[in-house]
Amino acid sequence: MIPRVTVHRPLQDYGPATKLLGALDYLRTTDRKFDHVITFDDDCYYNDPRAVIEYLERGAAQKPGAVITLGGIRLDRPPYRNKNGLFHNCSGYVDIVCGWRGVLYPVDALMRDTRVFDLQADMPPGVAHDDDAYFGICMSRMDIPVYALKDLRHTNDGTRLHVTSCEGGGGSAVQERVAKDRVDNEMEIVQHAVAHGWLPSRMAAREKQSAIVTMMRRNRVLRKFVKAMDF
Repeated sequence: MIPRVTVHRPLQDYGPATKLLGALDYLRTTDRKFDHVITFDDDCYYNDPRAVIEYLERGAAQKPGAVITLGGIRLDRPPYRNKNGLFHNCSGYVDIVCGWRGVLYPVDALMRDTRVFDLQADMPPGVAHDDDAYFGICMSRMDIPVYALKDLRHTNDGTRLHVTSCEGGGGSAVQERVAKDRVDNEMEIVQHAVAHGWLPSRMAAREKQSAIVTMMRRNRVLRKFVKAMDF
């Protein structure tokens, strides 16, 4: 055994979503208190993980109660397909987390509202295997904002931060048990969520509206419209 490391094997396999759901399952079995759960993909590793963890914790201190992700996915317009109405590596309030880069989740909110285990029941089959999309939808339905930090570029000793994918790990687990291409599957999941009003998230939509209003105010012609609409 590795000191200070607890291996927890949940009774249910949630696929890629196990990295969060398994941790929450463990928290149900212990009296130990935690403020956050931080998840990383098991086939990626940073040259300075402590720097990333500390960066996520600083983000949580600035945005208490929010999920903190390194980069995130923001929805813009149909068809909500990668680079066609769905954009990765965004910062600010976003709709969907970027799981492989590291995500911090607030424990209190997820222990009070445990629907993150159950909401997949009324979503497309296999949604939990696209864990980023699933968690984004869950957070939106549970009214937990998702805030994306800008890239962290340097380690604690000042060298360039980089993440490495493990070789020989096989294909992406997001593709497992899903017949469609992962990009098409993500698009259909998001389309389903938008059709049901689960996405875009409230905070991301508000930030997008604020950005549009700011742009309009910079235009001399549109400024009068903005004032008339009392934005």
